[in-house]
Formats: sequence, structure tokens, C-alpha cells
Amino acid sequence: MVPQTETSTYASKMFVIHSLQHMACVRIAILVCDDPEVKALEKEIGFPMALLPSKKLETLLDENTYITAPPHFPLIHHLTESGVFRIKWWTDEVRQLNVNWNTEKKALGEHMHYPACIETCKRWENLVKKKVTSFSIPTNLRKEIENTVRFISLEIAKWKKDQFPFVLKLDDVTSYIKWKSNGTIDKRMTYKALIQCNELDITQRFRLACRYCTVDEVKIFWNQTPESDRRSVLLGNIHPFAFSLLEKDLLEKEYIDLDETSIRLLQNQLCLRLYFNKLSPEMRHERLATRKYLENLHLDEVCFCLSKMDDNELIQLAKARPRQLLEFFLSWPFQTAFLDVASCMWNYLNETEFLNLLGIIIYERIIVEWGDYDYVELLKEFWSQSPRTFKDYIARDAIYPPLISIVNSKDKNSFASEVLKDYKLNCYSFQALGIEFKHFDVKSKNPGTRGLNNN
Repeated sequence: MVPQTETSTYASKMFVIHSLQHMACVRIAILVCDDPEVKALEKEIGFPMALLPSKKLETLLDENTYITAPPHFPLIHHLTESGVFRIKWWTDEVRQLNVNWNTEKKALGEHMHYPACIETCKRWENLVKKKVTSFSIPTNLRKEIENTVRFISLEIAKWKKDQFPFVLKLDDVTSYIKWKSNGTIDKRMTYKALIQCNELDITQRFRLACRYCTVDEVKIFWNQTPESDRRSVLLGNIHPFAFSLLEKDLLEKEYIDLDETSIRLLQNQLCLRLYFNKLSPEMRHERLATRKYLENLHLDEVCFCLSKMDDNELIQLAKARPRQLLEFFLSWPFQTAFLDVASCMWNYLNETEFLNLLGIIIYERIIVEWGDYDYVELLKEFWSQSPRTFKDYIARDAIYPPLISIVNSKDKNSFASEVLKDYKLNCYSFQALGIEFKHFDVKSKNPGTRGLNNN
């Protein structure tokens, strides 16, 4: 039996409450992203200019920077066709470095040289700044709103990446997006809006209903969809849900067993919300404690699952996947809870997982300077919280010099040059929007790379 004090701690610390200031910044940022001039520029560019700040592109990207993405990654193909990127064929040196990459985790079918698109990024940033200053808001909030615009824009880009092609062909598709007050997309309400779109046929609307809407809506479109089209839908990736919902009547049961349906059932976002409460605590844990399953969930799905679990379930999940849970709380807009959650995790986290989290904070947050949170102070407090045995372990790793230079700093100036100078390996990488950026020294005879996202 877990003590009441411990269970209460977990339930309260994993519940994120955002400030009124954050919610106000989100509302203004959404208006900026919805501005016709901003939309027109993004359409002209054909690339999410919010991906990285232009000043970071100037610092991090040069002739030795490459990006990798999975084969057939839609964004990459669009970029190469539009000329934003140009293919860089492997040289012997690059191929030598490639053997150190984790090919099982990242397909490496695309390797491209990053061109000079910094001026284009600046165009987007200047336009955003112009739009933000048009609002009657305090000067000290403008930078925060500009940073929020970047993350609202990335939310939209990530949402588009997951859509059916016929959705993206709609005129002004982003006008259908519905937002939560924290700045994330309310996918269920967005899909409910999309299925009312008369530009879509019945079969397309049925597909959307199966993706994220309610049982009643799915049944309505099921009855309206021609039988031949139903078959084609059932042959797609939503068939476990359709069979279970329409033929097995599992929703009438108090509890269900995954043996009655399919493991793929819970990979559908609608299914997850319909069935999660009907799974036994043991079955919930079995699913969420599976590393690959947990990491493939969207942030709002993780948040949904955590909100439905009791204290004992949360503790068992923390014991099984402490790093994955903490990494979730490094994602916008949930970082405010990171340190509180971390304070509950030290009994379950190991030294290697701690090292990986430090790598993410330093090389994928602080150096990149997303601007969404004060990661320098977060790092200092996270390091201060850590046990002595963890500190001793890190002191023997290559990450220690850049870590200490940040921890001991008296100001919050850019750390990119200093940290990269202290970087002991030959390949520095970070990810943004599913694209991995790798900067390396092709002259090195003993290439190495830090796997910041290794599991």
C-alpha cells in the first residue's frame, strides 16, 4: 500500500494549471497565426518558419549541417520539390559518420544540406513582431507573445502533418482548428467541425469521424456511407475500432479485455478516449508502460491518460517509465510542472536516464533557444535536486563541462558557442517537428554522436 502522502503528491504535481497570463498570450498568438498576411507568407514559403529562431540558424547551421528524416516524410519531399532544401549526396566521410547513427530508430533515407534560408525566417519573425505590436498590450509581454506565436504555429504544422490528404486540400483548412486555453489543439472539437464541412463527401467525413469524434457521429456516418466505401474504410488503419464499435458492442461492458479486440484499438485517438476508462488498472499499466506505445501517443493523449489514472496507477507508471514522463513535461506548454514531477521521480530514475534528460535540456532546449521557457533556471534546479550519486556519474561524462558552464553562469546569455566549444563528441544533433538536425566535423577520423533521444 502506497502512503497517502505519496499518492496525493503525484496526483497534484502531474496536474498542470496555466496562468491567466499564459492563456491571454495564447489567445493573441492564435489571432496572429490566423492573420491573412501571416498565412499568405507561410503559404508562399511552404515551410514552417517557426521551426527555429533565425539567430539560432545563423549560429548552428553551416556547410557541415545536415538534416535527416524518415523516408517519404511529407514535409521533406515538399521542401526538396520547392527548392527550400537541395539534396546533398553522401561523401565517403559522411557515410563513415552515418554508421554511428541509430538506424533502427531513425530511417535515414533523406540527407540534405541546409541552405541559406535565414533571411526567409527573418521575414516571418519581422511580420509576427509587426502583428504583435498592433495589439494594445504591455511592452514587457510582447516577446512572450512572439514566442507563443512560434509554438502555436508549430502546433498547426504538427497537426497538418497528421492529416488525411483530402483535409489539407480544403480552402483555409486552419480555420477549422479549435483551441484549448493552454495553446494546444482540441482535436476532437476540430474534427467535429471538419465533419460538418460540405466540401467533403460522406466517406471522407466518416473517416474523420472515426479518427476523433463521438460514437453517435460515427454511427450516423456509418449508416450514410455506401457499403462499398465502408469496406474500403474498414481495410484502412481504423478497422479495429469500426469492428469493435459496430459489431461487438464493447461499449456496453463495464470492463473490456484487449483479447476481445485488438492492440491497435488504442492507437486510434478516438478509441483511446472511449475505452481507456473501461480497461482494468492492470491493463492500463500494461499499455502505458510499454515504451513504444507511450512514446507514440500525442501529448494531449498522454495528458488525458494521466488525468484518468488514480494515485497508485500514476506511481506504478512512474516506476516503469520515469524518463518518458519527465520528457513529456519538457514539452510546451507543460514545463511548469517539470520540477515538481521530478522531485517525485528520484527513487525511480537511473543515472543513464538522468544523463539523457540533461542532454535534452541542454542541446534541444537551451542551445536552440526556443523561448518558450526559462530552461537555464530549470536546468540549475534539476541539477541541484539530483542525488550525489547522479552528480558523480555525470562528472565522468562528456556532458559535464557544458553542463557546469551553464549551472555556474551568472547570466542568461546565449550559451551556444561556449557549450559547443566544450562538446567532446563529433556530432551534435537536435530535433524539431520530426526533423533531426545533425552538425558534425567531417574531418574527424573517429566520429561519434550523442544519442540524446536513445531509449
